[in-house]
Amino acid sequence: MAVMRISKVFIRLCHKAWNPNDIESLQLDVLVSLTLVEMHFPPSFFDIMTHLLYHLVDELHMCGPVATRWMYPIERYMKTLKLYVHNMARPKVSMAKGYIGDEC
Repeated sequence: MAVMRISKVFIRLCHKAWNPNDIESLQLDVLVSLTLVEMHFPPSFFDIMTHLLYHLVDELHMCGPVATRWMYPIERYMKTLKLYVHNMARPKVSMAKGYIGDEC
């Protein structure tokens, strides 16, 4: 139940459109979800990452939707470029040649 509540919080955080009036209810959901997690998991489970969930709601309020600041597509593309590197002495040239080869 606790993990499902946290999953729902993340789904609400990652929406492309959000209502600023829902910030308080989202913060309350985060608090209740983290309290449920604290009841079921040992204290060694908790580190700074579980605490950051509370601050993600504040970041949503200050900066807007997460989808506009998402880094996953860029990181995925960087992985693709890194796969093109065959000559470690000149990685940029290898990336360029691999990219041009795929485009052709």
